Amino acid sequence: MKGGVGTASWQIPGGPIVAAIVVVNALGDIWDDDHIIAGALEPDGKFVNQTRAILEGIPPMPISTRSRSTTIAVIATTAKLDKAEAGRVATLAHDGMARAISPVHIQGDGDTVFCIATGTDTSGLIGNAAVTAVGTVAAVVLGQAIVRGVKAAQAEIKHQQSKK
Repeated sequence: MKGGVGTASWQIPGGPIVAAIVVVNALGDIWDDDHIIAGALEPDGKFVNQTRAILEGIPPMPISTRSRSTTIAVIATTAKLDKAEAGRVATLAHDGMARAISPVHIQGDGDTVFCIATGTDTSGLIGNAAVTAVGTVAAVVLGQAIVRGVKAAQAEIKHQQSKK
């Protein structure tokens, strides 16, 4: 599976900007709308659809206890948020992971989202309304950033030394 770095942003009309940057190296399948764009492969090269396989009773692929897979994201916003509100926005942003990665947050992943807020927005959007609006947009832009990161990733190139 390939992974990569992706970004996306959105300005709430008349309000703060919400942006996401993510490093994607997930164990789960990456979904773009209704199709898998990265994930585990069958021997014939087709995607497994790991969630469907589990629903059908096929055991999940074994995960190494030393797995290096994870998806780490930062949500940055111009909204005025205190520490607790930024933490809640990060929690809401996890919905974006669930929209783009399936299965997500499994044992071998270290999926994490952080949120930072500059507080420079002057729209007056604050408190619960800000958390709901920014968190909702954060989930959308994080999902977009994950898909963009995988689409922009370069396939790993393995070089073989010639034997002389």
